[in-house]
Amino acid sequence: MKTIANLLLATLFVAVFGLTETPAQSATGTEIWSPVGPRGISPHWTYNPELEFDTDGKPVVAYIDPTTDKPTVKMFDGTQWSALGTESFTLMEAGSISFSITPAGSIYLAMVMDDSIAVRQWNGSSWASVGGTYASPGGGAEPVLECSPSGTLYLAFIDYYDLSHWGDPRVMMYDGSWTPIGYPGFSDIMPYKIDLAFVGGQIYFGAKEGNWGDKHIGVYTYDGQGWSTLDDPVLDGDHYNFSLEGTSGGELFLAYRDGDQDSKLTVREWSGGSWTSLGSPGMGDDYVFQLDMSMTPLGYPIVAVVEGNVEELCVYEYINGSWTDRTPAPLNGQAAFYGSGVDLEFSDPGYAHVAIQDDWALHAVSVFINAGSISVPEWEPDKAFGLWPNPTTGQFYLQWNEGTNPVTCRVYDTSGRIMAEGESMPRQQTEVGLSGCRSGVYYVESVSGRSREVRRIIIAP
Repeated sequence: MKTIANLLLATLFVAVFGLTETPAQSATGTEIWSPVGPRGISPHWTYNPELEFDTDGKPVVAYIDPTTDKPTVKMFDGTQWSALGTESFTLMEAGSISFSITPAGSIYLAMVMDDSIAVRQWNGSSWASVGGTYASPGGGAEPVLECSPSGTLYLAFIDYYDLSHWGDPRVMMYDGSWTPIGYPGFSDIMPYKIDLAFVGGQIYFGAKEGNWGDKHIGVYTYDGQGWSTLDDPVLDGDHYNFSLEGTSGGELFLAYRDGDQDSKLTVREWSGGSWTSLGSPGMGDDYVFQLDMSMTPLGYPIVAVVEGNVEELCVYEYINGSWTDRTPAPLNGQAAFYGSGVDLEFSDPGYAHVAIQDDWALHAVSVFINAGSISVPEWEPDKAFGLWPNPTTGQFYLQWNEGTNPVTCRVYDTSGRIMAEGESMPRQQTEVGLSGCRSGVYYVESVSGRSREVRRIIIAP
């Protein structure tokens, strides 16, 4: 048996050789998604919640209160959800919100108000206007607010002010005032769903364009002078739902409802000048009603989908070249999780969270955390790589079951920092000690020859 001790200030690698033992096996279970605080933190029938995390890792939720048609933003302090400022804090009614928190911790909310786009910032005691009462020069809709990795705030919306570009997209950057990025109206056809993403520091804009006869998802990039389209549009022929995400490592991903696959989920990566499908197109058991995509700390896409007429919440994570089902287990007697208006985000230290309009809570907003599995798949004789127990209190075992090449093992935290590393041989049990590391999600990478496997492990409190 070989042991890998945790790295805190320096790498400590201790090898202890012995007999290979057969670990205990467990059946594959379904993911545990636990409520963060009480279920139903908003009035009933609250649509399309937005979820972010502050710099302390506290979840923050924004929504439009259906009883007032005004925005409310709440933060969870570990015990309860409390409003930032007053609930329904604007004087006028608002809609179509978008929410972003910068790396420095500044909290911003964009919304449609008086048929224009307004942006507000939480200053610790109240919500202050950003760049004037309105960010848009006039009428606008469908705001999307995103923060770049460097902390610059970007706003995209559909312009209903400029008659020469009526219904066209507009992107702006905040640098003390709202400055246009490129020329408005750069998309091929008037969009009715838009999104922003960053690949490193490069900004990308996605738009669902066209009419019922010719609809597609167009993706554009800004080169410092103007917007140019990626040459390969994603033909869809169906609903407007899609989500665009990028990574600091240079990858761009698109998840969408695929009209060529019975309106089920398809995820593609922009690679080599074209969109390449990740796994088989048309995933899931039913058509996509709503979806949201996020990136795991190691740069893998994970997608939350509301499927079918029954609006069941399903979650899929792409890892090791295939999709893993992280759909919630039944809770409170439900046959499944049901809801709509889903938003999926990752906290530090790496727990996936979803905010959703929760049918069980009479369509109020609830937030759930992926706390692990009922029974995490640990080790199977026909699999290349296994680890157990999972979750763990800080010590676990791993084993590579194929080939003759040495196996390099690394444990990463959610920021990508190596917490432990070492080398073992196939069919040799390896002990890993992470005592002293805080509870949360970690990733275990094993590489042997040209084969690579990554597993997620949870250190319980």
